Amino acid sequence: MKYGKTVERYGSSELKRKYELEDQDEKEPSSSKQEEELEDLKSITPSNIIISGQISGAHFKIAEPEQWSGSLLIYAHGYRPKGHGLQVELDLSEGSCYKLLINEGWIVAATSYRREGVILADSMLDVVNLKRFVEQRYGAAREVIVEGQSMGGAVATLLAENQQKNIQQQRRGISRSNMNNVCKPEISGVLAVGAALMWRKDTITEEEKAIAFTHTPLIPILYLTNYTELGPINQYIESCKMKRKGNQDLMDFPVPAVWKVYRSGHNWTNNQERYQAVRSLCRWIKFGTCITMRLKDGTVPISNRASSATFDKKQLKAVRIGRLLMMCNL
Repeated sequence: MKYGKTVERYGSSELKRKYELEDQDEKEPSSSKQEEELEDLKSITPSNIIISGQISGAHFKIAEPEQWSGSLLIYAHGYRPKGHGLQVELDLSEGSCYKLLINEGWIVAATSYRREGVILADSMLDVVNLKRFVEQRYGAAREVIVEGQSMGGAVATLLAENQQKNIQQQRRGISRSNMNNVCKPEISGVLAVGAALMWRKDTITEEEKAIAFTHTPLIPILYLTNYTELGPINQYIESCKMKRKGNQDLMDFPVPAVWKVYRSGHNWTNNQERYQAVRSLCRWIKFGTCITMRLKDGTVPISNRASSATFDKKQLKAVRIGRLLMMCNL
């Protein structure tokens, strides 16, 4: 797709019609804050266009290439404490993973989710809503990858298990005993970076307390994880293998793969590591096998370069004086 200086603007009434069915599924009260609205085009560059908007209270951004290849990546962010604000993260700097993908013809999109804190049910629906909006605007995607980081990795894993169907059915009043989520999810694969597969249940809604992993992902999951955080990931994968044993109906479902990053910390990966993981996941989706890449050292050394940090002597002096004053007050 190629745009000139003017870009088509979608009216809020058209978006409202498109998402009316989804709103009924979620049974949310109508609110001016939750009214779907596509906002102004804010950024145009020679290589991509960025549009922003809001769906069911969740803000989003979409970065478009000059010519779409049919591939779509949606970013699901990690935990944000209350008071952080509903902000959309989308790193499009030169050399970033997303910039590389856009240069190859990908659409890259991200959602803020509709609220802060530990959010599982609504975040799944926000990702699916954004995916549906992209396809309604640009046409059906050839492949859809969700990249989730930290808590977003757990959200992406739940999406791979197609658990958003349970949430939608539950909000339509269908009992859990009559739910069936064994059908193809709306996404093609998941890249879970530093996935936080355990969460505090005292900070989530009653609806979300009933959410638990089924250990039956229906699509490929590639975990990219620092070696210091492999425990929960390995436990999830082993549970998936145990679930498949003796159950012929589950033998066709893929076992997740894990790439270790030999760097300590949480979610500490670089753009090249994530980019290579995305490309490998695409090959897995296309060819249906990940045997040679199921366990891999996914570390890409960070190139040594001179620091670009600068120090303001006046500011540093003010900080030191401030610290001395604080110590005197103590």
